[in-house]
Amino acid sequence: MKAIVFFIASVFGLFAHANDLKMFCLKGPVDSVCITMNDAGLEWQNEFCFDEKGFLVEMDGSDIDCKRDSFGRMISIIVEDAYEDNEEIFTTIEMNLTYDNAGRVSKVTSKSADEIWTQNYRYGQNGLLKERDYDSVDQDEVLKYTYLKFDDYGNWTKRVEKLQSMDSEIIHTRNITYRK
Repeated sequence: MKAIVFFIASVFGLFAHANDLKMFCLKGPVDSVCITMNDAGLEWQNEFCFDEKGFLVEMDGSDIDCKRDSFGRMISIIVEDAYEDNEEIFTTIEMNLTYDNAGRVSKVTSKSADEIWTQNYRYGQNGLLKERDYDSVDQDEVLKYTYLKFDDYGNWTKRVEKLQSMDSEIIHTRNITYRK
């Protein structure tokens, strides 16, 4: 569960405007995006679906429970999952988002029944996520991003997430489905 929230928060290192596509660094008539992460052969994925106006409506087959501010930006997201060590244990995590002056997510504070953790985001001049700090009770990590491939809409389709402490890399690949 924590890996899913860790990933969700990593994609927030993006712009947030009148719809959620820019928050996920997506342009064009996006219907959905499936992001696969590969960490030395261990793979997992998340899928995000958007309505015709570009608002996030579904994540991994579940409806999104979120609160928005007066600008339409997501400020709170509640994620509930039903797995932990192959048992049907429901875990609820609330993520609170903070934005910088440019309208980008600058901080996500996540809270479960067991712990609180924070992620801070820094961006490059191109507006893409450059670096993310992950701070929790038992782990602090700095992650840096390098973008390798983009599609015809200018959306990144492949990037590398480098964990500074372990000198390891996770490859993120996005399969983007566009509306016709």
